[in-house]
Amino acid sequence: MRLQKKINSGKFAPSLDKDKDVSSGDIVMIASDVRTVETKQYGAKQVVDIKLPNDELRSLFLNQTSINNLVEKYGEDTANWMNKPAKCLIGITGTGKTMLILKG
Repeated sequence: MRLQKKINSGKFAPSLDKDKDVSSGDIVMIASDVRTVETKQYGAKQVVDIKLPNDELRSLFLNQTSINNLVEKYGEDTANWMNKPAKCLIGITGTGKTMLILKG
């Protein structure tokens, strides 16, 4: 049996590459309601689709700081976040990984 790699199921946008797709200071648009995805390593995580400055869509796992920022700016109902702008803030964690925070 031969199998081919599937790039994108078409159901959701491809995952964001924080090192290539955005720069600190970029403004993205929230393009979907937040959905919860179960991951093996981290359990339940919140994911949202964002529209990049070049109009491409990407999926982004939201960290708690991003969630707090967006709740503060746009409220607790994530349906109200759609079509709202968010500023990308990029930093490096203590372990050397790239971290992206959205600021409404």
